[in-house]
Amino acid sequence: MSRGKRYNNEPKLNIKKVIAVIIAIIVIVIFIIAIKNLLKSDSSSNNLISTTYFLINKENKWGVMDNNSKIIIEPIYNDAIIIPNNKRDIFICTDDVNYEDNTYQTKVFNAKGKELFNEYDKVTALENYDSNNNLWYEDNVLLVQKDGKYGLINFDGKEILETNYDEITTLKGVEDSIITVKDGKKGLVNCIGQTVIENKYEEINALGKDVKSYIIKENDKYGINEILECKYQEILPLNNNEIFCVKENNKYKVINKEGKEVFVEKFDSIQTIQDNIIVYQYNKKYSAYDIQTNKKLKEFYKELKYTANELFIAKSDNNYGIINMDNETKIEQKYTNINYYKETNIYELEETNSNLNTILNSNLKEITKGIVNDANYKKLYIRVWTENGYEYYDTNGEKKDSKEVLTQNNLFLSKQNGKYGFIDKNGNVVVDYIYDDATEQNEFGYVSVKKDGLWGCIDKNGKIICETKYNLESNFLINFIGEYHLGEDVNLNYYTNKQ
Repeated sequence: MSRGKRYNNEPKLNIKKVIAVIIAIIVIVIFIIAIKNLLKSDSSSNNLISTTYFLINKENKWGVMDNNSKIIIEPIYNDAIIIPNNKRDIFICTDDVNYEDNTYQTKVFNAKGKELFNEYDKVTALENYDSNNNLWYEDNVLLVQKDGKYGLINFDGKEILETNYDEITTLKGVEDSIITVKDGKKGLVNCIGQTVIENKYEEINALGKDVKSYIIKENDKYGINEILECKYQEILPLNNNEIFCVKENNKYKVINKEGKEVFVEKFDSIQTIQDNIIVYQYNKKYSAYDIQTNKKLKEFYKELKYTANELFIAKSDNNYGIINMDNETKIEQKYTNINYYKETNIYELEETNSNLNTILNSNLKEITKGIVNDANYKKLYIRVWTENGYEYYDTNGEKKDSKEVLTQNNLFLSKQNGKYGFIDKNGNVVVDYIYDDATEQNEFGYVSVKKDGLWGCIDKNGKIICETKYNLESNFLINFIGEYHLGEDVNLNYYTNKQ
């Protein structure tokens, strides 16, 4: 069959279209290569360690170093320098301290030595403390003072709360909750300066560290912001914003958001309310009640602590065991102590006549014998010291190789013939088995090693950075950055080269 007339001649190329197609292909290829390089860059950046700053003490003077043990601020200050966030180069130095009238001056520097925020009369970090009195600073917010009034700025110097308050403090034990005082009335803001509670209350207290509700006081009566009106004599801070223990007409009772009483029992006080289970005290002993199922423990105990899954650590005489809500004994009361690690749901049972503890998972099945050294709730593993060295387990009790959980490390603690050394990911010995004790590699690549009672430091390449020369028997934690070791005061979190 003959092709039509329009096919009588050979087709001609449209040069403009061809060039346009070629350019489009080139652009696409370049785009794909760029994306691949970006992904590679992102992947490699995940393995990079960002600069971290630490307080150091040298010859009783204070300074700052980074995670490579490089001195950022020379140790020349008599008072400890405040580092509000160790990932940011903001260092608050205190000078001209007069302890008689409690006055002082502050200066803020960055890593280049440039003074920051000097338009204010004083700049300080916002201190806070947990229930164990451990100190922390509110993140990305600083307290500033000008002309006798207080305000807030962020770490970039942007004003987030005007300097027109009489006082600004943190709500103790609760993050991102800052008390302001104006004209004698208290209010509450968060760390970006947003008003949470207006300045009109006599008191503002924490309902709990894990709930964003607050106990407020007005006209000498207590309530809970946006939940309960101020009409109670007292409200207990039980870390629950669904069920509350209040005092009304000189009697404690447990109510819900609607004010309905949900627990009608005689009790002297409420210890905790968690997972709808109330642990309460009566006649100096403890019992529990489940609001949802109306179950009640038939027995009373000297001590009672709710853990999870309707399980309790209970003490009747002098020893501890584990029971359930039906009062069934799950673990016999024969242990001198039982620790519960909430984040990883692990139990550690201590016995009088044993140097090793029994470690149980959430189903109360034995994992191993040893001493819990670390319960890492972020990566959901536990590290246990055993007679054979450190061992790792997931929260189900399955044993893990250290390489599976310490994915950022390139050196791994190993033990042979009673001595410690380090191997690489392939099992090759990098540091010989000559040490009496050692720690795993920290996030900056350093390992701590002990020999003949003294501690030293090795870097990520297995090179000795600091010979074993420090007696750290008084230290709660052992950790090195270069030649500097963690100081005795863990709460202050400083490093020193003091022997």
